[in-house]
Amino acid sequence: MSKLFLYIYDRFQEHKGWFYTILIALICLLAAMASQITLQENITNFFNSEEDKSAIFENVKAKDKIIVMLSGEEPNTTIEAADIFEQQLQVALDEGLVNTITAYADEEVVGRCTSFIYDYLPIFLTDADYEQLESKIDAKSIDEAINRAYNLLTSPSGMFIGDVVMKDPLGIGTHLLQRFEQFNPNFQYEIYNGRIFTKDLTTMLIFIEPSNGMGDTGRNNRLIDILERAEQSAEVNGTAIDCIGGPIVAVYNARQIKRDTNITMSLALLFILLVIFLSFRNKRSIPFIVIPPAFGALFALAMVWLVQGEISAIAIGAGTVVLGITLSYSIHIIAHLNHISSPKEIIEELTMPLTIGCFTTIGAFAALMFTSSALLQDMGLFSVFALIGTTLFCLVFLPHFLKGFDASGQSGVLRRIERAVGYRYDHKRWVVLSILAITIVAMFFYRDAEFDDNMSNINYMPDHIVAAENRSVEILGDESRDVYIVTGGENFDSLVAEYSRLKDLLEEYQLSGEIDNIVAINDLVICIEEQNRRIAKWNDFWNKYREQTLAQTAKSARKLGFREGAFHGFEDLLRRNYDICTYSDEQIGEVPLISDWVGISEDMTSLLCRITIDKQHKAAVYEAVDNLGNTAVIDRGYFSSKMVEATSNDFNYILFISSFIVFIALLVSYGRIELTLLTFLPMAISWIIILGLMAILDIKFNIVNIILATFIFGIGDDFSIFIMDGLMQEYKNGKRMLDAHKTAIFFSAFTAIVGMGVLIFAKHPALKSIALISVLGMSVVVLVSYTIQPLLFRLLVTSQTQKGGFPYTLLAILNTAYCFIYFFIGCILSQVYMVVLMVLPISRTRKKLSFHKLIYYFTRFFLKTMITLKTVRLNPYNESYDSPAVIIANHQSFIDILLLLSTTPKIVMVTNSWVWNSPFFGWIVKYADFHHSADGYEALAKNLKERIDEGYSVVIFPEGTRSADCSIQRFHKGAFYLAQLLKLDILPMIIYGAGQVSAKKQGFYIKWGIVATKTMQRIAYGDTSFGATYQEQSKALRKWYIEQYRTMNDEFGRASNPYFRDTLIKNYIYKGPILEWYMRVKCRLDGYYDMWDKLIPRKATITDMGCGYGQMSFMLSLLSTEREVVGIDYDNDKIEVANHSFLTKKCNVRFECADMRNVDIPASDAILFNDSLHYVNTTAQQEILSRAIKSLNPGGMIIIREGNADQTERHEMVKRSEVWSTKIMMFNKTSDRLSFVSSEWMKGFAAANNMDIKVRQCDRNSSQTIYILTHKCQ
Repeated sequence: MSKLFLYIYDRFQEHKGWFYTILIALICLLAAMASQITLQENITNFFNSEEDKSAIFENVKAKDKIIVMLSGEEPNTTIEAADIFEQQLQVALDEGLVNTITAYADEEVVGRCTSFIYDYLPIFLTDADYEQLESKIDAKSIDEAINRAYNLLTSPSGMFIGDVVMKDPLGIGTHLLQRFEQFNPNFQYEIYNGRIFTKDLTTMLIFIEPSNGMGDTGRNNRLIDILERAEQSAEVNGTAIDCIGGPIVAVYNARQIKRDTNITMSLALLFILLVIFLSFRNKRSIPFIVIPPAFGALFALAMVWLVQGEISAIAIGAGTVVLGITLSYSIHIIAHLNHISSPKEIIEELTMPLTIGCFTTIGAFAALMFTSSALLQDMGLFSVFALIGTTLFCLVFLPHFLKGFDASGQSGVLRRIERAVGYRYDHKRWVVLSILAITIVAMFFYRDAEFDDNMSNINYMPDHIVAAENRSVEILGDESRDVYIVTGGENFDSLVAEYSRLKDLLEEYQLSGEIDNIVAINDLVICIEEQNRRIAKWNDFWNKYREQTLAQTAKSARKLGFREGAFHGFEDLLRRNYDICTYSDEQIGEVPLISDWVGISEDMTSLLCRITIDKQHKAAVYEAVDNLGNTAVIDRGYFSSKMVEATSNDFNYILFISSFIVFIALLVSYGRIELTLLTFLPMAISWIIILGLMAILDIKFNIVNIILATFIFGIGDDFSIFIMDGLMQEYKNGKRMLDAHKTAIFFSAFTAIVGMGVLIFAKHPALKSIALISVLGMSVVVLVSYTIQPLLFRLLVTSQTQKGGFPYTLLAILNTAYCFIYFFIGCILSQVYMVVLMVLPISRTRKKLSFHKLIYYFTRFFLKTMITLKTVRLNPYNESYDSPAVIIANHQSFIDILLLLSTTPKIVMVTNSWVWNSPFFGWIVKYADFHHSADGYEALAKNLKERIDEGYSVVIFPEGTRSADCSIQRFHKGAFYLAQLLKLDILPMIIYGAGQVSAKKQGFYIKWGIVATKTMQRIAYGDTSFGATYQEQSKALRKWYIEQYRTMNDEFGRASNPYFRDTLIKNYIYKGPILEWYMRVKCRLDGYYDMWDKLIPRKATITDMGCGYGQMSFMLSLLSTEREVVGIDYDNDKIEVANHSFLTKKCNVRFECADMRNVDIPASDAILFNDSLHYVNTTAQQEILSRAIKSLNPGGMIIIREGNADQTERHEMVKRSEVWSTKIMMFNKTSDRLSFVSSEWMKGFAAANNMDIKVRQCDRNSSQTIYILTHKCQ
């Protein structure tokens, strides 16, 4: 990846004009695109809502009313204040911020409701009404009705109901007016001069219906400003004004958040910039740190506009947490300028961690796009593009401005910071043990971390709003149990049918006691078809009874002295031609109680219903209502808690998805599961500690601070990646980048902790919760990153390789654990079998033999089932092991014991005293009659005599202990003395490979490899061929063992042995996936250099010209410790990797960075050119080979492997592979054009230089050819 950005850098450096043109044009384009984006400020976007039902919800007018309470001692003074207040509110009406202001309850309002009923009277009358009506139109009933009318008109209330009585003396529709009573609030009120007062006339009420929903804080802020000015203007003569309502609470929350963030963030920003400036002491450092995140934010806005055209402003505000991460990217670059001055080196060193960090953090934030919250989805989208934009700017544009950046003069502040962060916390036992203890404690509590679903706990309510809310409850009563349900649809008849089904459903729950009260308008909203039927019934009825009813009414009126035509309104009522009601805005807009319950828009009509219900019944009722379709429950409190609960579930989902994406991204980036786990594990530990401490300290997640979970996860992921990059760089080539990374991490964490930690001084509870989580989370993440990751990498990798061992791999750990667990299980079963044998009624001799057979078969089976081990048993002299002997063997590993025990059942061993006294092995070895020599060999011989007589052989390792390097150590005399005491033959056995598969220095590491045993010819008792005394025998047999071991090494110490192949590959793991992949492919294609090994003597001085990463040099030295190898290459990066390989401690090899065209080639027995000559031109090739001939020792050889240019067709594949290697993947550097040799040219060169030449074809598919040059004198 770094090669791509380096290529872009070089092209821009060559064309500076194009660079600035592209940068300016890109910024202008992004700015133009970003300026087109639409910002939404609806906070309800935080919660999920179904699209079809959200439209219904928005069509309800009464959902977010504001209540204004004017309190004063005199009602007239209060009314004067109300008049001033209303005048001030006229601005809100003019600006469209308010739909209606209800300040009066006068006769006109009552008259409009009455007129609506009588204008459409027939549609409200049911068949039951007509049955009662027939009883009201006979003469007697009409007389009684007119008499009641007379009494009402002459009573004090006649002035209020006179019009209704004169229009409807028979009471045809008066019972319908009673249906409006269900809409009245449950509070005691008094009408004074047309105004609504409390009974004591101390408080007047005004109801305001905003045009925008509660969540639209952007537009409602203007409305609240007008209300506040109106309050100040109207608060005269002691009148107090209080306003309460959902929009007011939402606006005050938004205001306080802005106020808190503006103050605290400004102070935090100044402090952060001051510390950065004092640290880097360069006026350009602050712009270089700030501009990349700013570009990333601009890029994000432009891309979001391109994708969806709009974004929540709240999502951008919340999404700024990602800018804390993007800020760390530019900080890493500035921090590294203290160690690296070249912009190209900056690109080369930081591309890998920056891109991996970007990809994994994108994974963390991308998970937000899978949640049910539109706001979180917007935040995720914004964050993803911000990360991409910042990373691209840091790697493509920023390096061009770094030239001339002076970072050499470190300030005292920076030195102290670097000294603090450079402290090796992973080396301090108390730090590690403290983290371990905290982690263990946290594991018992982390599941108890809670999510606070009570929105009121993060709601900001100023004192005067709290007082206003309490006052409204006193006046209007507690309506917390009242819930509205709205049904919507485009077709009116189907809407009414749906509404009727809703009413029927609610009545069922009312009968079961789950609903206390239902308020619905079914009786006032009639479908068109039913209206037509009822109008027809009206006409039919009155066509039959109209004239006689009117005549009788006039007659009855005259009896009581009414003037002629007094009831002409009644006559108009019966003779009118009625039309249907479509419930249009023109028909019901002036009828307040109806228009509040019927919502009309261009797209749909909606009907409102109100129920009184307890919280415990809501879930069941709401679920049933939701199943109706086109019906939505308006209960913000309930659904807020449910959505908070859903968001809590989303958090678990987010954490899982983020973890999965990050894990896969790390696996792809590193190419090894071990590095992925080492990077991922600190994040997991951090989260366990964070959640555990939150549970212990009773800090709860909420709907706001949960966003920080993604931020902490994302930045923790970045910290782990940069720590891992520093560890890998040092392991790969010795570059100490870790301290620079840790410095940058400190500044990243510092900006995040200060930037969000300062919110602890905010008044808004949600912001305070952000501060607590951020300080706790970031502190834990930094501490764990500084400690756990370096500790684990040191334990598993560097500490192993520093002593010449292999770095641990997951497969090796699992394989080793499998072997040891398998072995321990076998030991336990052996002890069980031993107990069983003790109680069996058979002879002691048979018990012992049975137990030895168990050991024999178990060890053979165990060795066969060791996956990575291939066991070879050689018995050239056909030894039967029937007669007793003292078996001696070289000792390399604990596997030696298994090999010998699996040779024959009749074996006893001489062990160390710790094995004899082991609480685990002791019982087994004692029962098997194994003995130790602590009491002297005379006592040992006496103890072994009985087993010898039964045909058992005795195994002793003359070396006394395991050989650390597999060489044959000094033989002790005890084994040979014991053979003389017992008068036994000596049976030598040679063991090869056990010390490779399980080395003494790495006992808990089972490797791939071949383990071979070779049983040699017996040395009969009394045979003096190795000396007459046991002292002479010990010395002579050791020399003989060395020769025999060398012979076995020549046979099995070849490239075909999996141990050497695995060793070579493991030399390059944990140094980057590309290098490891390259080594695996390259070594496999080169046959793991088996051919070279066979051509070169086992004892030789070798020079490897163009050694690259040193893979062939290492292999040749591994296969024979008697070879001295010098590797030479002009690519310093490769030489650094070779020199920092753990095999340099195991092999007799050294590397030198030099150009083969002018290097002094050391005197050598073999000079090797493996695919390296074609990187120089023909003239240079001839000069290099000539110098190589001069450097050859007598009897030496030059071996060249090159593509043969004479083989035209085959050679094309070689040329394509080299183009891929040098031009595309850039594995190999070259300054000249590729120049391949040919067989004819090589033969001519050999002849001209008096050299013999042998030519071999490497393979059938390519032109690769081997040329072997030797002096003719040979």
